[in-house]
Amino acid sequence: MTQQTNTSLWNRLQNKGLLDRTIAEPVSGNLWYISLMQGFAGWFAALFMLGFVGTAFTWLFRYDNEILLITAGIAASVGAYLLQRANPQSVFIGQLVLATSLCGQLMVAWALFDLFDFKEIYAYLFLGSYQAVLALIMPNYLHRVLSTWFGVLAFSWYLHRMGIFGMGTAVVTGLFTLLCLRSERWASKSYTLEPITLGLALSLIQISSHSFFGSEIMSFHRQASPSILHVYAPYIGITVVGMSYLFLIIKITQQYHFEGAQQRKWVYLLLATVFGVASLPIQGLTASLLVLITGIFLQRITLAALGFISIVSFFSWYYYNLSETLLTKSIYLAIFGFVLLGILLLVKKLAKVEADASGKRTTNIRFGFIAIISTLLCICAVNWDIYKKERLLSEGQEVVLKLAPVDPRSLMQGDYMRLRFAIVTDVYNHQREIPDDGFIIVALEKNNLGTFIRVSDENNSDSNEVALRYRVRDNQMRFATNAFFFEEGSAKRYDNAQYGVFKVGTDGELLLHSLLNREMQTLGLNTP
Repeated sequence: MTQQTNTSLWNRLQNKGLLDRTIAEPVSGNLWYISLMQGFAGWFAALFMLGFVGTAFTWLFRYDNEILLITAGIAASVGAYLLQRANPQSVFIGQLVLATSLCGQLMVAWALFDLFDFKEIYAYLFLGSYQAVLALIMPNYLHRVLSTWFGVLAFSWYLHRMGIFGMGTAVVTGLFTLLCLRSERWASKSYTLEPITLGLALSLIQISSHSFFGSEIMSFHRQASPSILHVYAPYIGITVVGMSYLFLIIKITQQYHFEGAQQRKWVYLLLATVFGVASLPIQGLTASLLVLITGIFLQRITLAALGFISIVSFFSWYYYNLSETLLTKSIYLAIFGFVLLGILLLVKKLAKVEADASGKRTTNIRFGFIAIISTLLCICAVNWDIYKKERLLSEGQEVVLKLAPVDPRSLMQGDYMRLRFAIVTDVYNHQREIPDDGFIIVALEKNNLGTFIRVSDENNSDSNEVALRYRVRDNQMRFATNAFFFEEGSAKRYDNAQYGVFKVGTDGELLLHSLLNREMQTLGLNTP
């Protein structure tokens, strides 16, 4: 039914006295998850379209036709713009516009890097400027998000090539804070600026951390000669992020007019500062907090979700980061947890004082009960997992596997040693294609040394055989672990390691127990 038919039917029902309300305005736009799927589909469509163009017009890519290729790419973007303006409400046209424009952008990027080379700064500058223009003029929400993201990355690479390391974080943070917290000044431009702020948030999280291919991006610039800005620009970026974080807290206290906020404003600012400083060791966490709180403050669920997901990912990255010892990370995470708990208790105390002063009473019995139950459940879950692992280490079947040579440059790193087992080579020599998850059946010989027999989808080992659970991740076969942890300063002891001792459960799960030398003597226990 059309909108006109709906309105006519509604008016007839209203005249009959069956309805007493006016008809709601038609809802425009798409749900966020539909837009997300359309975005990924647009990427694939752009790649297929580029493949078609590359196949049909091979001479554009093979010979020195950079100017013609740039012209064709810009023409694709212009055509996409005109098509979108003519059909602004069509979902299909919006998808076609996204694919066409992305194809044009890929053609322009291909030509620029072919013309200037990857090491030339002008390629990044021109590409960033091109993306900035598209972000401003293209009337497509997702297109503006992607163009902003691509443009910020290009400008960041340009700054890195100029030797201005880390300044991209400061610039993007300033733009993001300015556009979000001063949004009332340009409310009439919200259709244009809202997707741009989302693209800035995504870019900020990426360039201020190792996530979203941040490590790969930074690897392009490690050969550049250091400068003064090379040393101090990262600290400038951190300072700008921290100042933006404080500015956000001040903005919140001013807008919501908390009771007693004028008297206790400095207390809240101090708590925010402590929280921000405590989050600095986890790279990118402060920027994620800025995005999360901004999303909550502006009631933009996409920003809030992006900030929350990035916070969880940064905590996970930090926990598995091997540049610091597990003890150091555990101490820091414990301190960070106590800081959060202290801030919560102090804020609750201030709220109680304000409630008593105003004659209001609040009850937090339910909140406290839920917090206690949640804490007990977490403690029980963690201890149950520890109990199962300790039981496996004490009662599991012992299996010894021979170690394989490892690149000596990455053999010892910090307080752990990379491991590779010879049985993996035996498996691939026997069978090139194996399932991503399954069991390796080994026979036990003298000293419980395991030798490969077969690969199985199920745990169906016979007598004198043991099934070892394996998983293939990133094209690498993994057992319980590919690393052996030891105390700092004891790396020399494990130079002669030849065997790894595992404890295996009846379900095939296994844990690394210790390392042995050539004479089957224990060198040390695994102590992660």
